[in-house]
Amino acid sequence: MKSKCIAVRSVTYAQKAKSVLSQNGLSCSIIRRPQGTLTGCGWCIALHSDQVKKATELLRNNGVKLSGEIYDLP
Repeated sequence: MKSKCIAVRSVTYAQKAKSVLSQNGLSCSIIRRPQGTLTGCGWCIALHSDQVKKATELLRNNGVKLSGEIYDLP
């Protein structure tokens, strides 16, 4: 399974993001950002790469501030 990490601006936004995505049927988890990618708060939402487009749309529509960074996870 390929996973992606969507960076958020704070742990509070990470918690809100998880709640929004879970309510919309997307499985995700809150993790620390991968080392070497840290440019601000160190939190992101990990989810299956096929769900990134739908997830970012849902998060933006629900007021979750994203940093604009998306990373590949091992």
